[in-house]
Amino acid sequence: HPLHMNITQHIALAVSLPLTLTACSSPQPGNTVTVPTTQATTPTTTPTTTPPTTPPLASQTLSPTPASMPANWTTWRVGGDLFTKPEFRDDSYFSGKCSITTPLPEGYPAPTPPGAIELKRYPTVRRAEMRMDAAKNISSQSGRNLAFWPLFNHIQKREIAMTSPVEMNYPQMNIQTAGEEKNESALTSAWTMSFLYRTTDMGPLGEDGNVQVVDAAPVTVLSIGLMGPYLASRDIAALKQLRTWLEANPQWQATGPARSLYYNGPDVIPARQWGELQVPIEPAP
Repeated sequence: HPLHMNITQHIALAVSLPLTLTACSSPQPGNTVTVPTTQATTPTTTPTTTPPTTPPLASQTLSPTPASMPANWTTWRVGGDLFTKPEFRDDSYFSGKCSITTPLPEGYPAPTPPGAIELKRYPTVRRAEMRMDAAKNISSQSGRNLAFWPLFNHIQKREIAMTSPVEMNYPQMNIQTAGEEKNESALTSAWTMSFLYRTTDMGPLGEDGNVQVVDAAPVTVLSIGLMGPYLASRDIAALKQLRTWLEANPQWQATGPARSLYYNGPDVIPARQWGELQVPIEPAP
């Protein structure tokens, strides 16, 4: 299959799922990353292969209200590193020492540069997922190999090309638990690993052995970009930073548990692995 990746590339993306919150940066074709006017230059749209869906803004606030934002916004920088802009070239994303060479799902916004905090909108995405409940007491860190093989066999059998990122959802890790002194295993003993399809018209929905194929609904998130090893402890620390932003911006509220996006595999050294920690949000009543 022309889009099919070899097993080494699949393993590179999924299995290496280990704190460095340093600034390291990249946009998806068809998206604009809006950067605050506290920068030295007016925000611009990074050239892409398709027209942008969000126009560049002449002004922006770091504490936006839903009413102050244009209807078609995609990405809005609100904190952390205000100056680094992701770069898209040669079908890859770059941000300092970080890079992503595997395609993102169609319509996904650009990865958030490490050290930056953004509001982002995601479209519907078809995903193959494998879940682990807390009763089995298998942490996300040790369970990644367990989940990888059923997911890999699923996309291999259906000739589904691998995309980036691999997504990890943590139903017990949320804004409330970010302020509690719970150990790592208590927050990550329940999890879902997902491989994302490139488009929503690829393959049928439903069960395939232990794998479930679903269409995840569109979602608005608060996200922080990360650089460094893919560790649950890093994600927990990042979640506290998102809680701090939400406490300072009561016009938004969290609506569910956290998720991590892991963009690289073990072919990228841990110190340069690019990821994000996100929580779903909505306007507060």
